[in-house]
Amino acid sequence: MKKSFALGLAALGLLVATGANAQSTTQNAWVRIIRPITISSTEEMNFGALYSTAGTQTVTVTPNNSNAAENNALRSGASLITTQGAVDASADIEDADGIEQGQFSVSGEAGFAYTVSASSTAAVAQAPTVGPNMALGNVKLATRHGGPATPAVAAPYSTAFAGTSTVFQLASANEDYNFGASLTVAANQAPGIYKGTITISAAYN
Repeated sequence: MKKSFALGLAALGLLVATGANAQSTTQNAWVRIIRPITISSTEEMNFGALYSTAGTQTVTVTPNNSNAAENNALRSGASLITTQGAVDASADIEDADGIEQGQFSVSGEAGFAYTVSASSTAAVAQAPTVGPNMALGNVKLATRHGGPATPAVAAPYSTAFAGTSTVFQLASANEDYNFGASLTVAANQAPGIYKGTITISAAYN
């Protein structure tokens, strides 16, 4: 009996000693909620008025850093193309040619990287015109207010081709971009108004 009692006391002492040795620490758990990223269109793109030729042409509007969509928007093509007047009532015609680079704005948390991707649909003849669709694509981006886009492909431009993404950094809560694209005009393209769409998306990287 004495031996059993002694063993019991020893076991109790071990438990007390073990409990007395227990240690704990408290750690903080942090999380940062950032602003959701949003993108909005501020100006539609416009290739202006042009005439078709006997051969296929590729017409390109190249974006620049100007704040104004219509000013100094550069349009080039394989053949000389007349530029006179706006295509539709939505076009600004301060420089009388109706050519506009598109514009959009990205808002989010400053300092965070995000991707910009672009896709497009063909330019389709609007009734009553009947003509073949014209391929629209090769979207190019440039920042507004004189700052270069990052990463620069050919300063001050960066590209976002259909089906791919380009990574940018939010230097501030709001970043404004101009964009241009290329249009393939078929030989003897039927006269009329054509409309395609360019979809630009932004998401945190």
